[in-house]
Amino acid sequence: MDVRRSFLIIVDISGYTRFIKLHRFAVLHAEYIINELLKSVIDRSHYPFVLNKLQGDSAFFYAVEARDEFGASSVLDQVIDLFSAFRRSEKELISECDMCFCEACRNIGKLYLKAIVHYGDVIFKTISNFEELAGEAIILSHRLVKNKINQQEYILMSQSFYILEDLAFDGSIHHGKEHCDGIGDVEVVVFQFGDVAETAPYQSTLGRRLARLLDMEVYLFRRLLGKKSERDFDNLAASQAE
Repeated sequence: MDVRRSFLIIVDISGYTRFIKLHRFAVLHAEYIINELLKSVIDRSHYPFVLNKLQGDSAFFYAVEARDEFGASSVLDQVIDLFSAFRRSEKELISECDMCFCEACRNIGKLYLKAIVHYGDVIFKTISNFEELAGEAIILSHRLVKNKINQQEYILMSQSFYILEDLAFDGSIHHGKEHCDGIGDVEVVVFQFGDVAETAPYQSTLGRRLARLLDMEVYLFRRLLGKKSERDFDNLAASQAE
């Protein structure tokens, strides 16, 4: 067991809950879409981010502090870059899934990404060759996901992260407090995106649309046969192998 100062990052896709009320066909397409969006975010991540685990429609990263190599500003830059990857993938899916008229495929554009960024002491322990993270910082990070921010897309930073450096923001920020059960009021800073996450327009070809439709239907067929959802995320496997 080891205690290390670390950056904690949770990226969470919002809007997913509206899909769970759909009939099974659309729900499985929604599952496919969420997987593709998460994969695009994870594939864009790089050092110092380490993917620790996936939970439903969110991914949890950490980065052990290394003052000589990176700081809060580089962590923030990468988080913003993850939003760009999400937006690019979303545009591709909107364009390539337009041959399907289920509610999930028709509403891809109503999915949004939010991120929680915290900094604190983390307990690292190994259980059956799997690295487990624990401590109040972990609990706080996850509880901040459920907040009262009335925005679709944003980065919520704890005050402990925000004060590390003189961070620059291309957009509006506001200071506030969030109440976390068992912890109390927590000072936070919210960065609301302007055009930061915008990407170039994307127009798919007929071949790509047909390939996407086939890929979705293969996924649907496998799931209807009782196969588990396959999340082929190389970064997760690499993280667990370290």
